[in-house]
This record gives sequence, C-alpha cells and structure tokens, in this order.
Amino acid sequence: MTVQNSSSPQHETDVIRVLVADNTLMGNQLLAAALKRNRHFCVVGTAETSEQVLAALRSPLDIVVVSASIGSRHSSGFHLTRRVRAAHPDVRVIMLLDRSEPDSVVESFRAGASGVFCRAEPLEVLWNCIQSVYEGKIWANNDELRFVVEALVSSTLPRLTAAGNACLLTPREQKVVSL
Repeated sequence: MTVQNSSSPQHETDVIRVLVADNTLMGNQLLAAALKRNRHFCVVGTAETSEQVLAALRSPLDIVVVSASIGSRHSSGFHLTRRVRAAHPDVRVIMLLDRSEPDSVVESFRAGASGVFCRAEPLEVLWNCIQSVYEGKIWANNDELRFVVEALVSSTLPRLTAAGNACLLTPREQKVVSL
C-alpha cells in the first residue's frame, strides 16, 4: 500500500483506505461489500455512531463516507463531518445522502464534505466519487453543483454601514464578518 500525504499527487494504483459510516449495520455491510469489489479500495472498518467514527480516526484513513442520517438526529451526519474535519483535516469526507435535496447538499459542503453522493446513483459513480475526492477534487453532480451555486447567489451580506458610509462595526467585527 502506498501512503502519500494530501499535498502530493495521487496515483490510480494507490489503495484508498475508506471508513464507511452508515446508520444501520445492514447499510454498512452492503456499502462495505460494494466497495470491496473495487481493488483500489480498502474498507478499514464500519461505524454506526459518531463515537465509533471518531474512535476509528485513530487508524490511518483517507476517506470517510458518512451517512447524513447517522445517529439519532437527521442532521447528525453534518455535525459529525464538522467534528471529523476539525480533528483530522487531512481526512476527506463524502456525505452519503438519501436524496439529493438543495438544503442537504449545501449543508454537506458547509460542514466540510469534499463530496456528496446520493444513494440513487450507480455504484460505479460512488467509486469515481471516492477516487476523485482522494485526488483532492470536489465531487458533486450537475444538479448538486447548481444547488451550491444558487445558495451562493442567494446569500447576501447584511448592510453594515450607516448613512454616510460610516461603518457600524469595529475593525475586529469586520474581520469576523469577512471570514
């Protein structure tokens, strides 16, 4: 197995270490079995809870495929993605969505996912998604990309100046807002 850091170019012959985190044992088993059919992937484990995912991060991983619905709350996959990215910025996350809906797609990327994958897509597309994210690319299909672009277009910064263009914020507050 070739291990490279995230800043070096990736090769198609690398074995990609994947952790599968779905909300059910059966979902994990099916996804792990599907990934094992591709010789480029090594499924290093499965997890059904956020705690199991965080514990698995002690082992070397490249990609975590996280179900948006993992855990008891619908949004816990997004929260888990934030925690994974904060603790291990070198590990890339792919959000596994039941449906490709605008709010879920946008929230996935806001949480720090490098890719989104909808369960309605064929298995070969998931393989391409994992390979692309491993290579440092962002993964979304055309509709999902449109959702993200529309969210960017519709987001506006609040008006932060008073009459006469006097700024209502301190320099520190301006920096926080710009970030």
